[in-house]
Formats: sequence, C-alpha cells, structure tokens
Amino acid sequence: FSLGLEVLPDVPEVALESLSLTRLTAEPGEERVDQAVANLVRARTSYKPLAELRPAMSGDQLVVDFDGAVDGASFEGGRGEGMTVVLGSGAMVPGFEDGLIGAEAGVEREVVARFPESYGRAELAGKEARFKVKVNEIRAAEPITVDDAWAESLGFDDLADLRRMFRERIANDLKAMSRNRLKRELLDQLAAAHRFEVPPGMVEIEFESI
Repeated sequence: FSLGLEVLPDVPEVALESLSLTRLTAEPGEERVDQAVANLVRARTSYKPLAELRPAMSGDQLVVDFDGAVDGASFEGGRGEGMTVVLGSGAMVPGFEDGLIGAEAGVEREVVARFPESYGRAELAGKEARFKVKVNEIRAAEPITVDDAWAESLGFDDLADLRRMFRERIANDLKAMSRNRLKRELLDQLAAAHRFEVPPGMVEIEFESI
C-alpha cells in the first residue's frame, strides 16, 4: 500500500507580548431602544377596511395586483395578485410604494420604480421597472397606544420591562460585534507576523467553508 498524508504545519511560537489589541465597547442608546419598540409596533399593527373611501396614504395597507416590466419585457417575480403592501415600509422596490400614494381602490395606475445598484440579481440591478398596478382594497392601520397595558398584553410587566428586554438584546448584539472585531484584529496580527507552509488540503477546506 502507498498512503499519502497531509500533516499539520509547524507553527512558530507566538510572542504574546508583541500583540496589542483594542476591545471596543458601546452602550445601547435610548434612540436604538425607541427604534426597536417602533419596529415591534409595526410588526404588531393590524389593518381594517376603510370606513369611508379615500386615497391611499403612507401607513396604509393596500391589496394590489401588479404586472412589471424591465426594458419592455416581463421578469421573474414581476407579477403578483392579491399582494399586500404597506406604504412607507420600504419592503418593495424603491419608488413602488411612493407611486401608490394617492391611489384609489378599484383604480389602475402605472408606477415607475428602480432596482438598487446592489440588487441581488445582476440582470435587474440598477434597472428601471414599470408596473401596472390595480389597487383592490385600501386598509387603515389600527392605532396602537404604546403604554404599560400594551406591554402587559405582550407578556411583560410594564413598558419599562419591555424596553429593558430590548436594551439587553441590543447590548448583547454590540458585545458580539465587538468580539468578532477583536478576533479579526488578532488573526490579522498573527497572519502579518508569521509565515509557514500550509498543506493544500487545509486551504481547500477553509475555502469551501467560506
């Protein structure tokens, strides 16, 4: 039998005293907590049909059918029926939601939108799209009063307890970001200070992992 093996490289001894690392710290500001609460409010918002017909406005939920085209041709994902869109949520292609402000139920209008340059599909990135949109229904948001009673309905002791939960969650996220940055800084310093041959198999495994 003939057996070929790759062995772990001989790693030189690390001079720990030569390493200098900085751990960044950050405390969650109240603005971050306010934003987290606002996001929860949006996620918990329910919608009801309009009591009196009126044009659509920011914050409304629309039920729409749409058919889009780029350079005059249909594209994958460019059609939808009975889709719900919340105006101002930023969930759709930039320009789509803005183009429906003032629309009326039962009326079709053309909306012009543009895909971001960084859009995940290269064939659509940066392209202008034109959508024929029919608004089937306009629904208004049910107002939510952010107070202790609302927080209690979500299982918290009061609003302060809800905010405390978000503050702790944001603080943990910041600590994780700081740790990842510190780890990257350490690895960069080690890589800059040491050179040794690495078996091709190890390089391949790391490449496939990435």
